[in-house]
Amino acid sequence: MIGKIIAYAVFVLSLVATYLYFASYRKEGTEEEGKAGKLLEKAGIIYWFIAFGIIFLGVFLMSQIIDHNFTYTYVYNYSSKELPFSLLLSSFYAGQEGSFMLWALFFVIVGLFVRPYARKHGYESLVMGFYALILTFLLLLIIMKSPFEHIWETFKDHQMTKDMIPPNGKGLNPILQNYWMVIHPPTLFIGYTLMSVPFVFALAGLIKREYQNWVKVAVPWTLFATAILGAGIMLGGFWAYETLGWGGFWGWDPVENSSLLPWMIAVALVHTLLVQKKTGGLVKTNFVLAVLTFIFVIYATFLTRSGVLTDTSVHSFTKPGNMVYALLLIFQITFMLIPLVIIIIRTKDFPAKGEGMKISSREAFITIGSLVLLASAVVVFFGTSFPLLSALMGTKQASPQTNFYNVSNLPIAILILFTNCIALYLNWRETSWMNLLKKSVLALCLALLLTIGTIFLGVTSVGYLMLVFGAFFSLIINLELTISHIAKNPRSIGAYISHFGISLLIFGIIGSGVFSESKMVQISLNETKEAFGYKLTFTGNNQIEKEYKDREKYQYIIKAEKDGSVDYIKPIIYLSDFNERQEPFLEPGIRTYALKDLYISPKGIEKLYNGPVLKLAKTETGNCPLDTNLKMTFLAFDMTHTSQQDAGGIMLGGLVKFVFNGKEFQDTLFTLLDMNTSEFSPVMKELSGTGIYGGFAQLIRNDENIAMSQALFVFSKTKEAPKQTSSEIFIFEISKKPLISLVWLGVILVVAGFFIAIFKVRKPQPVV
Repeated sequence: MIGKIIAYAVFVLSLVATYLYFASYRKEGTEEEGKAGKLLEKAGIIYWFIAFGIIFLGVFLMSQIIDHNFTYTYVYNYSSKELPFSLLLSSFYAGQEGSFMLWALFFVIVGLFVRPYARKHGYESLVMGFYALILTFLLLLIIMKSPFEHIWETFKDHQMTKDMIPPNGKGLNPILQNYWMVIHPPTLFIGYTLMSVPFVFALAGLIKREYQNWVKVAVPWTLFATAILGAGIMLGGFWAYETLGWGGFWGWDPVENSSLLPWMIAVALVHTLLVQKKTGGLVKTNFVLAVLTFIFVIYATFLTRSGVLTDTSVHSFTKPGNMVYALLLIFQITFMLIPLVIIIIRTKDFPAKGEGMKISSREAFITIGSLVLLASAVVVFFGTSFPLLSALMGTKQASPQTNFYNVSNLPIAILILFTNCIALYLNWRETSWMNLLKKSVLALCLALLLTIGTIFLGVTSVGYLMLVFGAFFSLIINLELTISHIAKNPRSIGAYISHFGISLLIFGIIGSGVFSESKMVQISLNETKEAFGYKLTFTGNNQIEKEYKDREKYQYIIKAEKDGSVDYIKPIIYLSDFNERQEPFLEPGIRTYALKDLYISPKGIEKLYNGPVLKLAKTETGNCPLDTNLKMTFLAFDMTHTSQQDAGGIMLGGLVKFVFNGKEFQDTLFTLLDMNTSEFSPVMKELSGTGIYGGFAQLIRNDENIAMSQALFVFSKTKEAPKQTSSEIFIFEISKKPLISLVWLGVILVVAGFFIAIFKVRKPQPVV
């Protein structure tokens, strides 16, 4: 009860603080200037009470999780006694309620730093007024979706009483039981929080008609926000690659894209703010971009937590209820309308720039590059929002395939690389084209030679060759400028480091994506098979994490030998109480080399039978192992008999077409699936006129493509079914991923460049 009471209290205080901040601004510069200062002082005191209240709520929720107080629904749903301390910390923000709580916690703490900074630059009343208004919405979300609700309140329809305390919680989804869970979501939410700072400074600048001054005040925060959010996105890519097992670091999933959108706009904003600082131009553009960064943070929250993408994204939360859904919409609309109205009111008041922008200037090319980046954001926005947009039009459709993003962004990436390179060799006002050519001719020639070299490595597509050429051109120029500036002005190399990282990222994407090779392998114990020049031997499995009783987890050890070197790669397959051990969870095994990764993604385990078997995919034909004159074509799975139950099991069938000595017939073979143990028991029946008994032994699922799922059939000369043995066949996909390390190095340098750039702008320079 105490959690709810304090949540309501700080919500009311945030409303009061919002009013006092705006009221103090209205009295500034009037005869009641003294009252403005007093109102501001009162608002500041109230903000401290809000901060203490929200911090108390965070500490209180964390203490209930650590104490395993399962009387709270949230604690019951997302924690358990088996979780180690680090993952108990993760339980704090594993669900919607906790993630809103985490956001509010970070938001109020960041506000403690924004407030004195805004006061120093004369923006406190307006900046903190809008900041407190955003905080009010976050607190309202916490009230509507409270982590402090008791289980007897949640399940009152089940007549639950206060005495009915669960002995244990449900625990975290096993996919989330990873060290990345400890660092990725908090970093992302800090980034979301920081994105609000340039937003509120832009609104304050608009209202105060300080169209230039707000820029130099907001630039350090914009750089910091972009760096932190970029780091959060980067950590998500690491997590996907190491844990999910699909072999990639970015799947263009709608929820993944939702965090990418505000970051892309923020990157464009960083560049256009630089233009305004240097030349005084792009005044309206910067107000619009500063607003859009935070608007898309709210949009990301809506997409992720409203439940609209539940059917199209593996990362989406479930539907939070009509009240929260409506509040998220109101949150979005409110902070779209406020800046829109202010911008419309101030449009005629914006200063007109004296000189036109010369195409041969750095100003022009940075602007063009920013526009191209925003074009990419539009592509991502359309693809991400497509399920939502199609649903609004009454034709609900899935998200576009990854190829849509790859094809659309290829020309955009090429343009970004070239505009970036050219801009660095241009003066701010105007540059001679001949002078530009003289500066860039060496880099162009080197880039051309290196690009020609990649043709011999297998890059033949014109689009990819242009991308490689642009990446080499950018890499050479930024390397040159980094070296020339690192000694005389090391604080100025941030931009060059980021651009250098983008070039490496491009090479990593091409190498690990376009030239990745994969092969499916089925291997039994101590058997050796070859792939990509490696001898692969399945040496057995090893149970790990035995101390946890809620899971049964095994490393499957693959010995990889090549040219005298031996490595052991250990993908993981495990069962968990989280899904009642119905389906296994899979984690990849990775061996990293200097220029490539060897990536093993487990697909499953098959038990061997002490009799003949035949595995067929749909429409596939094979010969019966007991008599090759009997040909079988697997037609379809038959799920029409699942209502037939026997001792806790259900009947599954496989429809098969048989051809024997010129005679054709069809029959359905069955298996009994035990719902408690997930074990299959083939039901043997004589195949008409053949003297052979057959049974459907197992459904082998292919989660990536259900249509490619297979059926395993067993055969015997008697009605007795062959038995499963203790031996196993390990099925996995092995991939060779060239230059994947450049992806990681590239994104690290991109983010590092933003952090370095912060030091350059610590002492704002006057607008030119």
